[in-house]
Amino acid sequence: MNSITKRWVRGSLFFTLAVLLIAEALFLYFMITGYYNSVQDEILTQFRDLREQLTSYSTSASVDRELQLRRMVEEFDAKEKFDLMLVDRAGNIVATATGLPVVQTQVPEDIVEALEMGDQEYGMYQGRNELGEKIMAVTVRTPYSSGDIEAMRLVTSLELVDGAIRNLVLVSAAFLAVVILASIISGVYFIRSIVIPLQKIEVSAGKIARGDFGTRVEEVRDDEVGSMGS
Repeated sequence: MNSITKRWVRGSLFFTLAVLLIAEALFLYFMITGYYNSVQDEILTQFRDLREQLTSYSTSASVDRELQLRRMVEEFDAKEKFDLMLVDRAGNIVATATGLPVVQTQVPEDIVEALEMGDQEYGMYQGRNELGEKIMAVTVRTPYSSGDIEAMRLVTSLELVDGAIRNLVLVSAAFLAVVILASIISGVYFIRSIVIPLQKIEVSAGKIARGDFGTRVEEVRDDEVGSMGS
């Protein structure tokens, strides 16, 4: 009778586990991608607002536009979530909204990409900064000459996002474990409901084969398996 259980494990249970794991992986992939895309969209929305402010500076002299850009960085009102930076032609960060010093041993990837592209494109970097903090950074070129300023950069920490993702993974994994456990319990119960009556029938059949023709099997279920013992 063990073969029935083995076939169930190899067939139904493995198939169920495979489907659940694939569904879990797809769910987490799309949810995590959605989290990061929402952060990127919010950064790009901030840039659109900043570019609208820059249109009012377009008629000023280049040096004046640089001063106005620096003032815009100082007065940036979303500095609790983002750090707005100004980048010169060499890729150096020359001003930040938070006022904190920036450790820069090399030009970040997003700045390199932005300086190589037109003003309608942007460079993006997702990873760890020089201090080891996980960040997302997006850099766009200024739409016109502004002294030595060549681009603007927005940086945000991904620590809170990653914390939310970790919680999502834990909750999702717990739910998956409950579903798998329920599948195993229900499957074992179903298999036992078939195997145990068949074992009784097998024992009775052995007695009958040895000449005990008065042997009967107690009908424990009102179904096809139970009727075999009647």
